[in-house]
Amino acid sequence: MPERLKEHFCGYGGKVTSAAAACIQYEFDVKSGKILDIDFTSAKRTDYQDAREKADDIQRGDLVIRDLGYFTSDVVKKVIKNKAFFISRLHSKLLVFNEDEKQISFSRLYDKMILKKQSHLEMQVLIGQKEKIPVRLVIDIMPEEVYQKRVVMARKESKKKGYQTNDEFMARAHFNLLITNIPQIDVSSIQVYQIYKIRWQIELIFKIWKTTCGIDKIHPMRYHRLMCLFYAKFLIILINYQIINLLQSGFYRKYGKLLSKDKCFKTLTNYFFKTRRVLLVPNQKTKTFIQSFAFMLSKNHWLEKRKMRLNYIEIFTLFISYSDI
Repeated sequence: MPERLKEHFCGYGGKVTSAAAACIQYEFDVKSGKILDIDFTSAKRTDYQDAREKADDIQRGDLVIRDLGYFTSDVVKKVIKNKAFFISRLHSKLLVFNEDEKQISFSRLYDKMILKKQSHLEMQVLIGQKEKIPVRLVIDIMPEEVYQKRVVMARKESKKKGYQTNDEFMARAHFNLLITNIPQIDVSSIQVYQIYKIRWQIELIFKIWKTTCGIDKIHPMRYHRLMCLFYAKFLIILINYQIINLLQSGFYRKYGKLLSKDKCFKTLTNYFFKTRRVLLVPNQKTKTFIQSFAFMLSKNHWLEKRKMRLNYIEIFTLFISYSDI
């Protein structure tokens, strides 16, 4: 953000980062597309601060899937207390104990799995230092090339910050480690990995916001004008999402295919003057307007199918098919 806005959006400063920076917190229901929360904050307000402050919004039966930056033991306890569920990567600094409360050595675990020729494992563990929380730990050994990439990145980051990468981190780098409180009888360890992949939807959304909507293109201006611009852009974004979500389920039932949100967004953004005109004076033309867009999007706006990769609707279908729900 322009440095003059550091009073409203305090950044980290320093040689690399800006003195002024903003953070956008966004939560949505992946099944319905309904927006649960959207918030503009200073970049100094961390993700785990946001997770703590929004913990009371988690309802019974919810499944919370977030990036590792939002993980805290306090939030996990709140999720469990609210009788909700979570899937998260395991934080590299979090201690892990077996059911006898003996700390697990991941270097020994790696040697043991290699010896037994195991690539996948699941166990019940306790996480945390003071108040230990019981969770399922799902473990997958990563290919050697992935491990080497992780090591290179970790050493580069450590050198940048002036400290050395410890042996425990290096041992954990051999694995993909996910934790969850979903009972094994409801969701297998393989399904836990499949479901966690749905989190990538948020990355695709951020990409659309930047590449198509240009929310990161900030010119020097006063704070109130900037906020008006932000809110106007997000009104366009949210209206377009509602149109896409309205058509998505019907199209999937009819054609068995998913719309590409990226392609749809580019078209809807280019035609937004028509959307604005209809919204200003809602009438019978609204239905005709939606029908015309539906016809346009059904022609060449489909999500391309990738080999050996499930889309999020297919993950849902697998999950429901194998459960008793």
